Amino acid sequence: MLNGDITLDILDGKFSYRVGAIIIDSNEILMAKDEKTSFYYTIGGRVRFGETAKEAILREIFEETQLRLELGELKYVHENFFTSYEGTVYHEISFFYSVKSSAELRSMMKHAFFDDAYGEVTLHWLPIDELATFDLYPAFFKTESLDSDGKVKCFITKNNHTYSTTDHE
Repeated sequence: MLNGDITLDILDGKFSYRVGAIIIDSNEILMAKDEKTSFYYTIGGRVRFGETAKEAILREIFEETQLRLELGELKYVHENFFTSYEGTVYHEISFFYSVKSSAELRSMMKHAFFDDAYGEVTLHWLPIDELATFDLYPAFFKTESLDSDGKVKCFITKNNHTYSTTDHE
């Protein structure tokens, strides 16, 4: 464990507890991309032991943008089974929260990046109506409405197939 992050070695793999921020501004969503992976993903990271998911997402946003943004509602819960680029098998639970953008965040985005365990991570505003054309994590961001409707939606990704838990039980 690094800094108390909830990533546990279990049998031949790892369990991870993660949070992600859905930050939308001007019909674009803020996404990150690092040097080692081919896909874009939300800013966020692992929850630390003793920390709530809400505390974790606010901390992660500050670590990655140096801004304190306003947290919205829980939008998605994602249970994800995958193998990392290093070959580690993961079982990951992620909570995705809507987060209110700010003018300061938008203005700092001209050359925004931060260093992470994965190398340099760059931040990008991706047009929501073009998300289907990007290699994106989680994949359901390509098809789900990111507008707030007040309902928490749950998804499972297993064997490279993602489905809503309301569609398949």
